[in-house]
Amino acid sequence: MRPSVCRPDSLTAGGDSAEESWQFPYYGIMPTPPAPGEIGPISRALAILEALNRRPTTSLHLLHAETGLPKATLVRLLQALRAAGYAEQVSSTLGYRVTGRVARLAAGFRFRDQVVDAAILPMQRFTQVHRWPLYLGMLEGGVIQVRHSTIGDSPLSTEPAATYRSFPILSSALGRAHLAFCPDAERVMILRALAASRRRENAPARDSRQLLAALRDIRRQGYAITPPDRSKYTGLAVPILRDGAVLACLSLRFFQRALSVDETVDRYLGALQHTANDIAVAVEGRTAAR
Repeated sequence: MRPSVCRPDSLTAGGDSAEESWQFPYYGIMPTPPAPGEIGPISRALAILEALNRRPTTSLHLLHAETGLPKATLVRLLQALRAAGYAEQVSSTLGYRVTGRVARLAAGFRFRDQVVDAAILPMQRFTQVHRWPLYLGMLEGGVIQVRHSTIGDSPLSTEPAATYRSFPILSSALGRAHLAFCPDAERVMILRALAASRRRENAPARDSRQLLAALRDIRRQGYAITPPDRSKYTGLAVPILRDGAVLACLSLRFFQRALSVDETVDRYLGALQHTANDIAVAVEGRTAAR
């Protein structure tokens, strides 16, 4: 299996068709928020699930103390959770507990952990051969979060440990690679969320024409580079793709006093793309084995 590259001309500013096809939150970016009247019951039900998850069984009295919800509301929502299969009543004394069905709510998170696990060995092999450190980044809550790096394996890195370090989407190679290669509908929602943000680093999302032109170039060439004037470190990033979706992005971190961008691309892009492909294949194997 080789990572597929989407056609550059499918990268749009997000027309109606792209927005209509968006039906689910994607890697930390939420679609249009629910109506105000829908938020209360959902948040209260989630608060109950969180409380039930803290111990094997939880009484109604303890749920009332922990959530602050009236007991009548608790009983009504517990009935709904029982009907949906997420909770069950053990006894009138012991109270309630969650069922195995709640594990489905974390399936997406566990899959992301599988991506990290699948990436560790291919990333280590790259750094052992080429010496430069790699970062594995995933979209998380409006930023790119580093989920694994080979800084500790690289004799060329002077950066501190990077795991769970965050980078802005628009001004990092990892973020720009994700935006360039993700499905159009996902891109629409990401850019909408960033454009609504007051953070300075997200301002380019309000000039979508210029940004989308840059993303088309990234998709056409197959990689993203950290925009200039960020720091002494530069990233060369490629996507890890599966069925047209971006699982994560992989970035080689280097400093330009040692290598120019052109030299880095010439020397390492092929190996970096091969590593991304190895990770995608490993994820596929882990998923098939489940």
